[in-house]
Amino acid sequence: MINHLSKRIIGILLCVFVGQLPPLIFITLDLGELGLDWSLHNAFDVYQSQRIYLFSSIVFPIALNIIFQLYARTKKQKMFYQSILDGAQEMVVVADKSFRQIYRNAAFTKFGFGTELTDLLRGKTFPLTFEYEDTVNGVRRSLLCSATYAEARNEYTLIFRDMTTLKENAEKIKLQEESIIRTSQLASLGEISSGIAHEINNPLGVILANTEVLRTHVSPPSAIVLKSLDTIDRMGQRITGIIKAMKNLSRNAELTSRETVDLQVVLEDITSLSLMNFKKSDIQLHVDLATFKDKTVTGSAVQISQVLLNLIGNATQAVAGLDERWVKLSVEEDTTFYRIVVQNSGEQIAKPLQEKIFQPFFTTKSPGKGTGLGLSLSRTIAEIHKGSLV
Repeated sequence: MINHLSKRIIGILLCVFVGQLPPLIFITLDLGELGLDWSLHNAFDVYQSQRIYLFSSIVFPIALNIIFQLYARTKKQKMFYQSILDGAQEMVVVADKSFRQIYRNAAFTKFGFGTELTDLLRGKTFPLTFEYEDTVNGVRRSLLCSATYAEARNEYTLIFRDMTTLKENAEKIKLQEESIIRTSQLASLGEISSGIAHEINNPLGVILANTEVLRTHVSPPSAIVLKSLDTIDRMGQRITGIIKAMKNLSRNAELTSRETVDLQVVLEDITSLSLMNFKKSDIQLHVDLATFKDKTVTGSAVQISQVLLNLIGNATQAVAGLDERWVKLSVEEDTTFYRIVVQNSGEQIAKPLQEKIFQPFFTTKSPGKGTGLGLSLSRTIAEIHKGSLV
């Protein structure tokens, strides 16, 4: 308060002092015209002779003080509005009719635009609001621009807002909503699969029981019949294992039963099951079973077979219709794990799809040809086995 008052007093005194300079200049000119020497006495006589000097010595200081006050007020308002604009998150820029920047706030300067205003505004009708993308420091940003044109001043005013984070958050919310929907769908699917498994178990038990009855009543035992009964029994046990796995997955359970799984035996079973489909589709299957010899893991043979059969099924569908059709299985050994690789002669999976394909119910297949659950369930099985599917 005291500092402000002292500034006002100094300002008034300065205005009074400076305001006397114009009368003194005119008095000096009058003395010259009269041929009189400059002295305080002569100057005072001239000052008293004309009222204009008295008037000007009062008016000039008042006018200067008013101008000074207006300047101070304008400067204060400018600083006030400048602080508001510089404190705003939105980026503000004013440009002339040639799109040269007249003013820009701190946010605009800090952001570092890569697009010229000429390229952004030329040929557009104002006012307008539009979205566009700009590369800033090597990062792609999504921006919303509101642009107006003041015809009286021939100036453009542009307000930019960075929508990148908002769009990312909106995308996250959308993914979370989809995840909630998928979770509810999976819960429903788990209940359905559990009911189906229960219904399949009853007739399957009858089939396996009758297989044993037939085995004991075949006389004399025929090699073909016994082989067929063994196949029925083995496939029945496989179905039992699949049903058990379905129940475990529907409860999102951990691996309840562990066994030593011989990968060569698993691959032999898979090859025998898939061979007919490969011949039918004229697809070559390349697998060297010897490379899988003496390679064992702990887990569920049925579930590991499920994963590999699903991957092979996807591979056969990927090469269908191509001139070159083949599917290859290989194994790579590391110090702590085995990497089983399923390859095919089809095109590589596009990068945007590489993560999406593992989402439940996501499928690139045409309607009726895929549920979008195969890879999701396969990845779950791999993770239950302390592994991964990539």
